[in-house]
Amino acid sequence: MESQDPFGEKRRYPRYPADFLDIQGRILFSSNITILNISVGGIAFGIDKHLHEGRTYALRLERHGKIINITGTIMWAAMCPSTQKNRDIPQMYTAGMKFSNLLNSQISELEGFIKDNFKDYQKLESNGYGLSGIRLHVRFHIHEPEKATVNYVEYYKVRKISRSGMLIESNCALDIEDAVPMTMTLSESKALAFWGRIVTSHEIEGAGGQRYQIGIEFTDMSASDRALLQEFIASLTDSP
Repeated sequence: MESQDPFGEKRRYPRYPADFLDIQGRILFSSNITILNISVGGIAFGIDKHLHEGRTYALRLERHGKIINITGTIMWAAMCPSTQKNRDIPQMYTAGMKFSNLLNSQISELEGFIKDNFKDYQKLESNGYGLSGIRLHVRFHIHEPEKATVNYVEYYKVRKISRSGMLIESNCALDIEDAVPMTMTLSESKALAFWGRIVTSHEIEGAGGQRYQIGIEFTDMSASDRALLQEFIASLTDSP
């Protein structure tokens, strides 16, 4: 039986170097979060991924049939002290997000969401708080939504490619056997969308920062995208 590892000892298809082609792609993530506090100005939460300060992420909150989608910038992120002391447990992080470019309708939705799920609030030095006209500097604790997620994108560069998978380089660490939705741009007019199974992953030493080399197996690719990939691979075969 042949190995399903696209870059293992037994390969179903030949692989081709792709560095000179500068093929870029995106990995799409959705991580569950635990809300610590929230206001109309921003949110603090716990998450099992390290988020990058200064980058924009999408927040989605769901409770009692109401859904709110907001974008924001990560202002700070830190590993939880418990994980710093014990490396044998899964790494957890806390992060603070500042909401950005909120429309008036989004502010109203967020105020209503806080009111509907209000539990308590952080005491202020100012006089009172009032749930009517929620202020930016008041941090509210709310009942946990049915679903609270942060959606974000990580980028990668293709190093080698075959009909069954590819070897990529990214600053995002991925776990073996995980499956993630991905896209890959072959040219200005040609792009693929598929799920990728993580086959291998290791940190690149001396990369001047955390960089990872990751082996991906293509899965759940449409017939049209599969044909496009095969056409692309054929063009590499014909190259001098």
